[in-house]
Amino acid sequence: MTRKWSNLNLPGALHFATGNVLERKPVFKERTCCEVFVETFRTLLREWPCKLIAYVLMPDHFHTIVNPRDGRVKEFLGTLKALSAKGIVGASTPFDFRKCEPDSDGAIHQV
Repeated sequence: MTRKWSNLNLPGALHFATGNVLERKPVFKERTCCEVFVETFRTLLREWPCKLIAYVLMPDHFHTIVNPRDGRVKEFLGTLKALSAKGIVGASTPFDFRKCEPDSDGAIHQV
């Protein structure tokens, strides 16, 4: 049996990551949502030393290969997902991301 690679934060390593949209809603069929995601990614790359190797937006998810210089890939991707989700919720789209009940912290949306 092959050994699974760990998800360690390793400086200098390339990391392949996927992010899925809640309930597989095809948000990236909407140009505005794509623009929000790409602009969020662009801004984050200016602020966080990271090498972007590749990315692709699919209708309901994205793939990326990145190399954060500090090795903090989990934090980098978490920030990308959080900021882009906020932007997508704020963009005019036909999708409704409101939760039935707010979270304990008051959050009312989820992407």
